[in-house]
Amino acid sequence: LHEFAQCFLAEYAHRKQMSAQLDFNDLVFKGLALLTEPASADWVLYRLDGGIDHILVDEAQDVNPMQWEIIARLAEDFTSGQGARPERRRTVFAVGDEKQSIYGFQGAAPEMFAEMRNHFGARFTDAGLTFESCEMEYSFRSSQTVLDLIDHVFRPLTDRPEFGRTLTHRAFKNEQPGRVDLWPFIEAEEPPDNDGWDSASAIPSQEPAHDILARKIAESITHITSGQVSLPTPDGPRPINEGDILILVQRRSDLFHAIIRELKAANLSVAGTDRLSLTEELAVRDLTALMAFLANRDDDLSLAAILRSPLFGLGERDLYLLRTSSQTSLWRQLRAHAESYPESCRILTDLLDHTGSLKPYDLMERMLTVHGGRKRLVARLGSEPEEAIDALLAQALDYEAEEPSSMLGFADWVQSGQVDVKRQLDVAKGQIRVMTVHGAKGLESPIVIVPDGAERPPRVVEQILTSTGGVPLWTMRKADMPAVLLAAREQCVEEEQYERLRLLYVALSRAESWLILCAARRKRGHNGYEKRAWYDLVEAGLKDLQVDGRNCFQWPDGEPGLRLTEGEWPTEAISAPSPPHREPKLPSWIHAPAEPVAAPAEPLAPTDLGGEKVIAGQTEGSANAILRGDVVHRLLEFLPDIDPASRAEAARRIVSQVAADLPAREADEVIAECSALLANPTLAPIFASNSLAEVLTTAQLEALDGRTLFGIIDRLMVMPDQITAIDFKTNSAVPADEHAIPDGILRQMAAYRHMLLAIYPSRRIEVAILWTRNGHLMHLSPASTNAALERARAHLLKTAAS
Repeated sequence: LHEFAQCFLAEYAHRKQMSAQLDFNDLVFKGLALLTEPASADWVLYRLDGGIDHILVDEAQDVNPMQWEIIARLAEDFTSGQGARPERRRTVFAVGDEKQSIYGFQGAAPEMFAEMRNHFGARFTDAGLTFESCEMEYSFRSSQTVLDLIDHVFRPLTDRPEFGRTLTHRAFKNEQPGRVDLWPFIEAEEPPDNDGWDSASAIPSQEPAHDILARKIAESITHITSGQVSLPTPDGPRPINEGDILILVQRRSDLFHAIIRELKAANLSVAGTDRLSLTEELAVRDLTALMAFLANRDDDLSLAAILRSPLFGLGERDLYLLRTSSQTSLWRQLRAHAESYPESCRILTDLLDHTGSLKPYDLMERMLTVHGGRKRLVARLGSEPEEAIDALLAQALDYEAEEPSSMLGFADWVQSGQVDVKRQLDVAKGQIRVMTVHGAKGLESPIVIVPDGAERPPRVVEQILTSTGGVPLWTMRKADMPAVLLAAREQCVEEEQYERLRLLYVALSRAESWLILCAARRKRGHNGYEKRAWYDLVEAGLKDLQVDGRNCFQWPDGEPGLRLTEGEWPTEAISAPSPPHREPKLPSWIHAPAEPVAAPAEPLAPTDLGGEKVIAGQTEGSANAILRGDVVHRLLEFLPDIDPASRAEAARRIVSQVAADLPAREADEVIAECSALLANPTLAPIFASNSLAEVLTTAQLEALDGRTLFGIIDRLMVMPDQITAIDFKTNSAVPADEHAIPDGILRQMAAYRHMLLAIYPSRRIEVAILWTRNGHLMHLSPASTNAALERARAHLLKTAAS
């Protein structure tokens, strides 16, 4: 492993450096290095001394030791000598609650909060500066009933600093009624030993305990949201709706999924899971199976999966009849029975026809939108898969940016990676939220249900433990552990148990008015950790309150359970008047297909405006003439920027690359021709460094009925008051004046002139032709170009009419 790490980490660092990227750990390590290494620390701290006046540390209980060291280094100059700006008051403000430190897996060290409080207290006091340590006892969220339960649950835990101090919470809304329910513990029986697969005992006779509890939760929510129970508010009682309920679990276990399943079965509005695994979503699996089939139409398993999915909706009998009727592939059988399954054949044929031209994203979007796949999936599975579908489409775009477009490659890429999508349930409106306590940090709800209260055996997942002396130790089987490793393991277990207690604190303190705690487990109290089980701790807290004479009584049904209720809770049901259901009246165009939009006309090239390109009686169409023209244009594009002493060699290199087949005699003639042009002093402004070569130009011309033209001007001279466009012509016969210029060339130059007029309306536009054979620069008059453009317009109209 060490040998592999040596290679892997070096390659990982190299790739990050080559792509100029940092990961999160780099930000911490390199930030700390800047503040501690002798080569940089003094200079960095000196520069920061003049730029930082205040440091605010939020959620300070979750800051890890290395991050605290960065903060301490940043604040060093706050208390040492005179800073760059002595007139400014510089402060450190840290706010946190060790009882809510639940991110130990991210390195959070709640004990560091007290240590750093003492550190800053000592430094500020020694420097003669003010230091204050304040306790916030008031809660602006929960009722006093809920807060009293929290105090009594954690008061016995004096062996930890976060719970050792006198724990007292005060409700800012001290008149707010509150209620705490502890439901009877659901304990399922052990299943009998199975004697074999054919034994009667192999058939489960007991429903799992978590399923029983999940159904009870769904039934209870159905009852309280049906108007039978009301919620007290400062404005009076109001009905309870699904959006008032938050369900918190310790982890995404079988209970977590059973609750969501039962809530949906009860037709309750639920926001779904707070985190979903992309490859486990049914809608995603259907779409990846579709990609696999499109990549290989003989993939019978993938085709069967999508035919049975909501995308096509065939039944088991349909598949059985199709597959058993012949030995050919399922796709061939489906096509042979197209009259029985016309819609499925039509959609799949369309997708297969587009497989060669569309990428995975476009194909999935076509299935989802054009063929109504998204609508079918949502109709069958509810609205929850929509986020998974959108995440899959985003993955398709990422895949296309990194890999060659491939249907099968994309399907394998998705299935081989673990992609988790975090959903923002804090914005769910009118829906029950089911989430882990970690995800609920910072949230609140009028009613909170905590169903995962049974004890959990500790788990040590770390492979490297740290001894009390700070030595890293590789873990092994517990039975083989030496004493020092056992001690390190027990320390790890103890830390996990205390973090679970802090997790319970966070869960209980999310409730505003009504807190419900329940649990279900096959066995109870057999792992030695039952005293740390959430259910037992809350039960002990409620009994402690009962001993104090609080209004805490047995569960109404006579089962073992407790309820603490205080304040004026409504005894009569209050139902909000439901508005009459009216089907929305949609305009007729909603259901009508959109009218086809004509594709925009292709841009025209200035050489596509008709007319002859050669002088009458001359021939310019030989292969060598065209090749010769290409070489002249390339030489006149690059040679002006090359030192005259090196032009001859550069010219031969350009000719060999552009026109290797050009005879040597003609190549020499072309080079001589271009050299003469560049040596001509009257043409020097055309090839000066401030002129532009091969300028791409596009514009819409009103004179051509708004058609878009796209062309390349050989040379463009841009001056403050004038724009001059020069086009190179390599015709062997050179006209005497502009009246003898072929009409096709005149139309081309007219197009250049009017395109430049559209781009530079306030400047004078000149167009000219440089005849390369004799070096004659011929300027064209506006009158001749305007007349040529009119002939070009007539040509386009005639072409369109025909």
